[in-house]
Amino acid sequence: MWVKFNDWYNQVVEVPKIFGLNHILFICAAIALTIFLLFVFQSASRNVVRGAIIFVWIFIFLSELIFRQFGQIAWMKVHETAKYNLAYVPVQIVSLYLWVLPFYFFIPNKRLEAALLPFIGISGLTIGAFLLVYPAVVFSNNTPNNVYYMFQSALTFSLGCYLVLKGKLPFRSWKTYVYHIVFMASIFIATVILNEIVYATTTNELVLKGWNFMYLSHRVKPLPYYQDLVTLKIFTDTPENKRLFTTVFVLGLLIFPIAPYMLFFILFRPFVKVIDDVILNSSKNDKAKKAQNEDVTTQKAMA
Repeated sequence: MWVKFNDWYNQVVEVPKIFGLNHILFICAAIALTIFLLFVFQSASRNVVRGAIIFVWIFIFLSELIFRQFGQIAWMKVHETAKYNLAYVPVQIVSLYLWVLPFYFFIPNKRLEAALLPFIGISGLTIGAFLLVYPAVVFSNNTPNNVYYMFQSALTFSLGCYLVLKGKLPFRSWKTYVYHIVFMASIFIATVILNEIVYATTTNELVLKGWNFMYLSHRVKPLPYYQDLVTLKIFTDTPENKRLFTTVFVLGLLIFPIAPYMLFFILFRPFVKVIDDVILNSSKNDKAKKAQNEDVTTQKAMA
């Protein structure tokens, strides 16, 4: 059994093309999942939002388990001397929700929830959308790897869309933007500290590359995301380009995601609100008719 699992996890296929069939299917899946969340968790009350977040997190966890960790388990079962590849430790940016979302549903505190929602919504929308639109940085000749990254992207994007379109991130409130920036900055600072701790406590190159939190450590050569873009020939490897990339990357984590959020809110929130109002009014009318029918039945029984 483990041999078959190992063969599947290590199969070599043609690298999917951008906007090819596989790519389009993942985009459609993300849109379908967004629509599913909007209607299944329609009321978007506090408990319903928590339910939506738990629902998404379960699939994020299963995706991590099935498409990443089981592959390493199969590899170690088949090869007795093999060790766990630290590159599979879920510390990338796309794995961020795996660790952040439990804070929301395990700690029922309204202030914490208010601080977390802007980060979850704005960052999820942007991170997920970027990989869905331009997955060249993650597409490889390994099917489980491609499914993992695109599935994670679809889940984070859909959850971000759900929170934005349900109006859970007040557009005109300064807190929405400040909470997002502060929370993302806190994660960024914690990541830098953790990476420096790893660098200070080991010289093992495999550990340094595997425990590279969010792939932000400047100690790891070459810088992962930067090298991906150089390999794709988006720009050449020069000191000036590296500094520019680092600056844009940090700003991209802190500030740039606000623009897609604002655009998405302005374009689509009014449409979703109209649908929600129609559903709400229809529900109220049904309840009113039911109450009226019950009153008529009661009066007839008393007569």
